[in-house]
Amino acid sequence: MLVPNVRNDFVKNPTFRSGLLKAIDREHILLNMLCDRKEIDGMAVINGPFPVGTDDNQQIAYAYNSRVPNIQFSRIIGGTLVEIVRQMVETQKIKDALADTTTVVPELTLAYPRGDVSAIACQAIKNMWDQVGVPTKLRELPPGVTIPEDDDYDFLYVEITMTEPLSQAEFLFGTNGIVKSLSAPVEQTIRQIALSNSWRMASNNLRQLHRQVLNDVTVVPLWQMTEYYAYRRNLREVGRDLMYLYQFVDRWKIGAMNPNNDATSE
Repeated sequence: MLVPNVRNDFVKNPTFRSGLLKAIDREHILLNMLCDRKEIDGMAVINGPFPVGTDDNQQIAYAYNSRVPNIQFSRIIGGTLVEIVRQMVETQKIKDALADTTTVVPELTLAYPRGDVSAIACQAIKNMWDQVGVPTKLRELPPGVTIPEDDDYDFLYVEITMTEPLSQAEFLFGTNGIVKSLSAPVEQTIRQIALSNSWRMASNNLRQLHRQVLNDVTVVPLWQMTEYYAYRRNLREVGRDLMYLYQFVDRWKIGAMNPNNDATSE
């Protein structure tokens, strides 16, 4: 997802952020640029902050609101929304200054952590934003840095390993979360999630949060990706439906190796 850093009148505007979301051809980037034109289970465009799950693991999708329509790519609509906000900002400046002025969309800085996936994705996003009149420059963060230490960016490309939406919702949107700018409805729902006393209530609140986050474009959702790995057949107790690599490393057992057939993949 892309996390906004609200530091100007444009990024602060939900309509502007909605235009940027619609201007990103997420299906094209995911399928043709990140998945090498192969349809892979678990690789999917999402319209909210939580995972939609996979064919083998649907349990984690309890926070995903499947009733919310997918956001379709449209360069025309995205550019139109950007222009509407530009005119709104220009009109307000004219009103405040009581004089004519010309407003241009400021150059945005898209920061991202170092890595092949993030570099490819952000370069494509930059190109698509440029096409709708939003000049964008890229900022690659130093190795090991995922969140800039300064305020010199407008959007941050964030990769999150989502293992438990209930506990990670506050990590994203809480008081000390990654996303700093929240609307009042989102803040209220975050409090309701913390007070949930059943899985059903928690699921309902998380799905409501999904809807509100998309309505406000609190973040720009992109896609979910699933990590795949290969291991030798003589490695036992690897586990299934892993959320992250080395999840059960303390249980691993190494048996005798079969030289003819010593590897498998998941």
